[in-house]
Amino acid sequence: MKKCAFCDIESRPTKEHIWQKNLIDKNKMNYAYSQMSNRLFPGEPVIKDVCAICNNEHLSKLDNYLSSLFNEQLQYVIEAGEDVTFRYSYDLLLRVLLKISYNASRVANNDKNTKTHKKFARYILNAGYSPQIMLRLQIVTSSKKIDLNSGEQSDFVPQLFRCGYIPYDGVLHHRFLIKLVAINSYWFYLIIPFKSEPAHKWREMLEGFANWRIPSGIFIEPTQHSLYVPVNKTTYFVPQLLGSMLNAEFI
Repeated sequence: MKKCAFCDIESRPTKEHIWQKNLIDKNKMNYAYSQMSNRLFPGEPVIKDVCAICNNEHLSKLDNYLSSLFNEQLQYVIEAGEDVTFRYSYDLLLRVLLKISYNASRVANNDKNTKTHKKFARYILNAGYSPQIMLRLQIVTSSKKIDLNSGEQSDFVPQLFRCGYIPYDGVLHHRFLIKLVAINSYWFYLIIPFKSEPAHKWREMLEGFANWRIPSGIFIEPTQHSLYVPVNKTTYFVPQLLGSMLNAEFI
């Protein structure tokens, strides 16, 4: 018997996928990355600390929403020069992204990040209130790569799943955790305070993040159902963007 990571009830644990299997199959992602071992390995990343009730009755509903969102929007790679209108259900979107982020933190054995997510476990399961979290979206478009030996040019495509923490070291970095959940061209930032913060601290931190070394994305409004992203708010997919911006907890 083991205490469930979401409801805290002791029961026989079941396997919870970090990235749900149907999305892995659709995106043809055959390898996962482990920060602990610093290696890629074949298979589907899972964690075994979730009870059957939470897994099958609560978290599966979030998986269904993400699967639908993937089929309708997230599966498509955005080309350079394209604008985007992203349609969403805010409550379901935030909960499923928090679920992925929480799972990844536990797999990575990151105690501080895990504790920060743990306080939202009940919200992930049942909703019911609006947590003090900011959700932002950065659209990352395809770019071109050139083979230096042959001179041939080809597409460099953001076809990936990735979850990790952004190593933000700017203003008030010690008071906020920034997580990334990236699904192809749709890169979601979860900005989570380690403790409740007043409005002026949020403003200071967001100003610092906006002037940091990566694009900070566009705020996803909780009371709306769509977000327009103009071309000038997108960014190209380049190796430096992924490599320098985050420490991966899991792909």
